Amino acid sequence: MFVEVMMLTKNCRRMRIVMIFMMVPIDYDVGGGATASEAASNDDDKVDYNMLLMMLMMIMKISMMMMMMMCRLMMVATGMLLYLMIMIMMSVLIMMMMMVIIIIIIMMMMMMMMMMMMMMMMMMMILMVMHYMFKHFHFRAKVWTLHEYHSRIFATFRVTAKFGTNHKRTNHFSIRYELFKRKRALIIRERSRRKCWNRLLGIWFRNRRQWREW
Repeated sequence: MFVEVMMLTKNCRRMRIVMIFMMVPIDYDVGGGATASEAASNDDDKVDYNMLLMMLMMIMKISMMMMMMMCRLMMVATGMLLYLMIMIMMSVLIMMMMMVIIIIIIMMMMMMMMMMMMMMMMMMMILMVMHYMFKHFHFRAKVWTLHEYHSRIFATFRVTAKFGTNHKRTNHFSIRYELFKRKRALIIRERSRRKCWNRLLGIWFRNRRQWREW
């Protein structure tokens, strides 16, 4: 398992040191003997410090594993996390005898996994929806001329049909006219760019003759 985690993480020197230290088990234990204050109190209001530490160690282990593997491949890391959580749950099952808390912990793990998966899926869905929305609005917000609108509607027919025929759906596509449209658009764009530059300079006249006469 150590080798698998090493394959998932970066091959950095500090990372390897951290990994070696992570192989040291984090297992603390509060002494089992009853102290005076514990013996003096009732059975009802006791705190199971071993239990508390158990939960704390689990949280520490899982968070350290997640911190390690977040710097690497995400999808592989989720499968790896599932594997690690199963192993930790098995150790918890062996180490503890309280069935209710075991069931609660298993439910918690399941909920965590489901939440992670749902978050990933929702992020992907939101990205996709936004992509398609923006694509749609980009084409929708443009005000077409009649010719552009027509050719946009019959684009599929125009591409698939033969160019020589006079069928209604061919829309009389001609390379020469398309090139002319492109050239005209270029000319108009350049002209508007010059107009913007002139306005920036504060020149409100149309040509240089008026400028000279003024």
